[in-house]
Amino acid sequence: MNILISCSGKQVNLVSWFKELLDEESYLIACDNNEFSPSLSIADKYFVAPTLDSPSYKDWFFSICKENNVSLVLSLYEPDLIILASIKDQLNSIGCKLVGAEEDTIKRITDKYLAKELLENAGIQYPKTKLLSDFSLNSFSGPYIVKPRLGRGSRGIKKFKDINSVLEYRSVVEDPSAFVVQELLDGPQFCFDILNDLHSNFVTTFIRRRLKMGTEETEVAITEDNKELHLVGKKVSEALRHQGSIDVEAIEHNEKFYIIDINVRFGGSYAFSHIAGANIPGALISWARGKSAPSEYLTHEYGVVGSKYNSVTRLK
Repeated sequence: MNILISCSGKQVNLVSWFKELLDEESYLIACDNNEFSPSLSIADKYFVAPTLDSPSYKDWFFSICKENNVSLVLSLYEPDLIILASIKDQLNSIGCKLVGAEEDTIKRITDKYLAKELLENAGIQYPKTKLLSDFSLNSFSGPYIVKPRLGRGSRGIKKFKDINSVLEYRSVVEDPSAFVVQELLDGPQFCFDILNDLHSNFVTTFIRRRLKMGTEETEVAITEDNKELHLVGKKVSEALRHQGSIDVEAIEHNEKFYIIDINVRFGGSYAFSHIAGANIPGALISWARGKSAPSEYLTHEYGVVGSKYNSVTRLK
């Protein structure tokens, strides 16, 4: 069984974890449009992809899967996953399973304004949110955080203490409708994975409490067991009906858990659970082979503190 990871970027560990689980007759393929992506050198086979806006991208991707007998596809970048979701039926026709979610679901959940309605309709707490273009003196009290609607990580985020500063910022941005204003909540922060099987059935959550935040991602975290957050994860699973693992950020504020971001893909914080015993790559491979995932893949040790560090790999 051959596996393809698209937009693999810097996810060297993740590519390695999938690769080490394959037998000698199978291989791991990595694709990225950056020829210097370090993950490409870790894979058994790699391709430098066209840009996502290339007219040939869909046909190119389909041909790669067909010519290499790919059985399972994952993408580590939501704009790519939206494109691939549009050719899911074509991929299924050649026995290739795409891990992700429905195209419309991905679009809605990656839009921080549309996500509010989707999650709140499922009974999930979400911060007070307005489009920057609609924000006014009567909206809600601060402090505030302003984010690009389609932003990733901490890119483009601004924090403001008072409403006049938000209004002043609105006057200088080119397109205020491309941003949201949210109530800036305080409290313990969590990052966790929600794992569904390949038939969109909820399986489990892997929960970490953030101990230190870097410039764009979690640097230090501790694995925890939190029953209330586990139930929140189940609600998200039932609302999104995704396959595989998605990456979620939450904050506990006034004894309630608020979802503040969802990535319909593996997130960088999954590594904290993997080193504590979780094995989502192994679970996905088991399911793709029509087998049950070993129970030890579906849990992690609690109280394990992980810390990220930088490394360098030699390119092929």
